[in-house]
Amino acid sequence: MLQQPDGGSGDLRVGDLVRLTGVGKATIEHYLRLGLLHPAGVGAQGYRLFDEGAVTRVGVVRAGRRAGFGLGEIRAMLAVADPDELTQLLTTLPPAQCRAELAARGARIDG
Repeated sequence: MLQQPDGGSGDLRVGDLVRLTGVGKATIEHYLRLGLLHPAGVGAQGYRLFDEGAVTRVGVVRAGRRAGFGLGEIRAMLAVADPDELTQLLTTLPPAQCRAELAARGARIDG
């Protein structure tokens, strides 16, 4: 289980995800609307809960944006590549080569 900022273990709420990733709550909400993030579940009090994979996915989105990709392109990339592998591709390959590699896997990427 992921260690929460308060020292407990378990699932993360939106506020925890904000603190761990450094992105704002509105950005997390936007990523949810676009399908870039998905809650792992809903807690007893109705809070959306996330797992450590959500932290990784936010990192992928940030790396993709730094490389010049749009959010729709990043969503398409996540559909064909594991987030950890995608992070590796985005941080080691030039954007054009990354785009070509993921397009070859079936990602619908403009470019």
